[in-house]
Amino acid sequence: MTATSTSACTYSGSSNASTAGSTRAASRKARVYMFREFIHAKYPDILLPSPPTTACSGRQSPGEQIVTVLDCAGGKGDLSWLLRNVDGIDAVVIDPRITKSSHILKSIQYLRDHPDEAERRSVPGLQTYQPLAALLPRLEGKAEVSDFASPRHMRILVDSDLVEAIRCYRRDHTDDDKFDRWNQYWQSATRRGQEATPLGYKEDDEADDNRTDVQIKIAQEALETILSAKLVVGFHPDQATDAGIDLAKELDIPYCVVPCCVFPSEFPNRRLADGSRVRCYSELIQYLQERHAPSIRTESLNFHFTDTAKNLVLYSP
Repeated sequence: MTATSTSACTYSGSSNASTAGSTRAASRKARVYMFREFIHAKYPDILLPSPPTTACSGRQSPGEQIVTVLDCAGGKGDLSWLLRNVDGIDAVVIDPRITKSSHILKSIQYLRDHPDEAERRSVPGLQTYQPLAALLPRLEGKAEVSDFASPRHMRILVDSDLVEAIRCYRRDHTDDDKFDRWNQYWQSATRRGQEATPLGYKEDDEADDNRTDVQIKIAQEALETILSAKLVVGFHPDQATDAGIDLAKELDIPYCVVPCCVFPSEFPNRRLADGSRVRCYSELIQYLQERHAPSIRTESLNFHFTDTAKNLVLYSP
């Protein structure tokens, strides 16, 4: 799929009709479930579950293999929560906003308390379909909802500074001071992350980061986590779109992102092949396709494309 004419500055996405009748399946909260399914379909050999104890802590024991996924601009962390608790993947949110899973836990508790309703909502194609209800059998291993694991979290921006810091560390093979430079970056990045105020963001007492075990605060742990990643994902990552793809390419791992907002004033150096500036969504898609050709692929997720519900996935094999 390719973008339409840039002069029109419009884009028409596509969707599968199977979820069209379900308001829950196509709701803003549920779209990330479709992205999770897409990720599994495209990367089955990468997303092998980690051992249960490893998936909960994100830390490797001798002989264990951890599958780490970087969730760029993951917001509250819904995608990472699903990857961790449903799939056993060490998904790590990288976003200045602190993660929060209380809304998922409340839904799980409701479905457990109302099994007939859970069964009714678990049937795909019906108007009542709720993706979380369909996943409920895979979440039965925890007796209490409080036993579920929150995804690990780096409270930093996914930006060109992060990409450059990783690039410098990986390429300075003979530099004894390269970790010191990474540590300097990390201290600055975490400070900027805590000071960032994304549009509409508000912290609250239910945030997961009130639990210290989910926060990655040590420079060494952050570096090892990033360097061990097998996949970079981003669902509507906004300003992190370019840097998320660049980070994956620097790490030589696949990426899978669903771009959304353009922010043309924040990225004045984006240029199409004809030299024109990127001003709108269709041009952003064209720009990313041109910049990352020939490896970049595109497909649409299974919900209707609208101005506020972009469904086009850009990914690498």
